[in-house]
Amino acid sequence: YLLGNNMFNGILALRDRYIEVCDEISRLDGLIRGCRVDHSDPDSSCSCGYYASQIQQLEAQRKDIECKNNLIAQLNDRLAESQRMLDHYNNKHQKELESIKNDFSNALVKVQHEYDKLKQKHYLYSQSQFELYNSLWKQLIYTRRLADDLWKDADPQKIPSFASQIGQTKLVIEENMLLIEESHYKELLDLMSEFDEFKFGKQTLIEIRQSSVDSILENIDDIKDIINKNIKAKERYDVLVTKVGNSFRNQIHG
Repeated sequence: YLLGNNMFNGILALRDRYIEVCDEISRLDGLIRGCRVDHSDPDSSCSCGYYASQIQQLEAQRKDIECKNNLIAQLNDRLAESQRMLDHYNNKHQKELESIKNDFSNALVKVQHEYDKLKQKHYLYSQSQFELYNSLWKQLIYTRRLADDLWKDADPQKIPSFASQIGQTKLVIEENMLLIEESHYKELLDLMSEFDEFKFGKQTLIEIRQSSVDSILENIDDIKDIINKNIKAKERYDVLVTKVGNSFRNQIHG
């Protein structure tokens, strides 16, 4: 752009100088013709010779200007051709750039659409999981409460409700396996196993207690072993309930 602008200014300057030279040649030529009218005047002859010399110099300048002007015209043509090539190049790459921008824009819209879908799915999954974990936690707490009551008082009438609650909690876990994290699912199965073992131990102790004194005395070692197992089972399910609760809390809070 700067080269073209400088060349244009140079052409204008040469054109103005060319006009000045032509005007000066015309003026001097007129003076020469005026001098030639009176051949008897010696001063006129001298003046004509001087003007003729000036005209020759101006003619030389005019030819030089015309030569430079032709050269500038050629350069200007080359510059115009270069500008056309540059415009063609720019137009070509502008189209390619627009095509790339359109492709990128379309890809971005597609990615944004997929992201929105995944975000919506994740939100629905998280919301469903949040509701499930809250409901499941209530089931676990109620199951532990029944186990604690049975620990305090080995009443045979409490066994059916405790067994039913264990079964109900297992069913909730199995039906919602897809929404439960794999590590949490394993922890829940371990916890249910501890509740089952605790129930079996309490039920066995109740049955032995309802037998005869002789039978109790005969199985005193087995009774002690069952009591120790129940103690350990209770300790394990207490630990597991706390562990599951912490895992649920971390999952909900993200």
